[in-house]
Amino acid sequence: MPMTTSLLRALFITFLCVLIPSVGQTSERLWYDAPRPPRRAQPLDTDFLAPILQQVLPGVVMLSVTGPMHHHDDAEKSHPQKSRGAAFLLTPDGLILTNEHLVRTAHAIEVQLHDGRRLEATVVGADSPTDVALLRIKATDLPHLQLGDSRPLRVGNWVLTVGNPASMPFTATAGIISALHRRDVHPGTHLKYSDFIQTDAAFNKGSSGGPLVDIHGAVVGMATAMKRTAQDIGYAIPVHWLKVLIKRLHEGPIQRSWVGLQLEALHNGDPGVRITRIVPGGPASSADLLPGDVLLAVNGHELMHPEDVRWHVSLARPGTELTILRSRGGENHALRVQTEALPASSAHPVAAPPSPAPSHPEAHAWAFTLAAEGAPRVEKLPATGAAYQGGLREGDVIVRVGLSAIANTSEAWAAIQAAGSPLELEIERKEDRLYLVLHAHP
Repeated sequence: MPMTTSLLRALFITFLCVLIPSVGQTSERLWYDAPRPPRRAQPLDTDFLAPILQQVLPGVVMLSVTGPMHHHDDAEKSHPQKSRGAAFLLTPDGLILTNEHLVRTAHAIEVQLHDGRRLEATVVGADSPTDVALLRIKATDLPHLQLGDSRPLRVGNWVLTVGNPASMPFTATAGIISALHRRDVHPGTHLKYSDFIQTDAAFNKGSSGGPLVDIHGAVVGMATAMKRTAQDIGYAIPVHWLKVLIKRLHEGPIQRSWVGLQLEALHNGDPGVRITRIVPGGPASSADLLPGDVLLAVNGHELMHPEDVRWHVSLARPGTELTILRSRGGENHALRVQTEALPASSAHPVAAPPSPAPSHPEAHAWAFTLAAEGAPRVEKLPATGAAYQGGLREGDVIVRVGLSAIANTSEAWAAIQAAGSPLELEIERKEDRLYLVLHAHP
């Protein structure tokens, strides 16, 4: 049947609409639609956490700790202090792991097992700087938890914990890993080393010491602190730290070491930490190290943060030779540094004070002058200048610019002009040598 004129006209218009874009139409995409999710072969099992808890709960214990007397003006109202927390069994013969802050001033520790038994516990060893303690109860054939590996954890992994919040024993909560390597968390004055797992599995007062377990029931951390100013933010000590501490505590009190370095993280996110100061007379002062050197590894362990160095150094026994991989001028070199016992007055064997950042940018660059004769000593240093705000002070003597050693003022200015910004300086300040990175104001 022949097509009519009107039908041909309609088909032609439709063809043109396909070929010719509409007037005003743009090719810019405003969003991208997600593909349709695949159909699940099996529906999600809403009961998947219950079998894990059935496996974990028998290995968790509740702690009731009696501390020193809490005195009142009225002697009849005086009473011993009581605190509660959690812990978990490591071995069938009664070795238990918990937080040191729970038992720090304990006169008596009562352990409640999941089967209802109550036993007295004694302290095997405790370490305040890491907030870890080992306890022991006299029993055998006890259910116990197995330690996993916290290093493969990823943000978003499911985790569970069991604690004693508000004196409600064996309370289980679940959540996800919400962050890793939280090092800027200092929940107590005693805690000196931190590299926390952050989770939204609810921690409350009484949760301390409880296990953080993965979906296989393996311990990946120990609940230690909570963020009081936020909801459902808790911090756990990762199990790869706990394994080291358990061994050391079982052998006796931990004696810490130091090497006498101050460090800062690299601001570009690359592996390694930069030396900003070498303590005069410290263990590292005789090694082939300079301020500005970048440390890449200690005993084969890659470094990403000054806390990594503090951890490995502090747990090395005094007199231990550490192999340090150092980078200088793009070349790597392995050297050995022998640790010494950390002085009792030192709370931080390795610190990492960052250089002050410019807060009031101005038009000029470095804004300092050097002595006209003799050593290149800094003079006339305004507090608003980039050099002052980068850490330079009057009286500092410049001994190195970048990798170039400096003998006098003329050499210093020539090297500074060639270096540009950022400007890397090694300076002498009284008996110290410091490493600074200065950034010119825009």
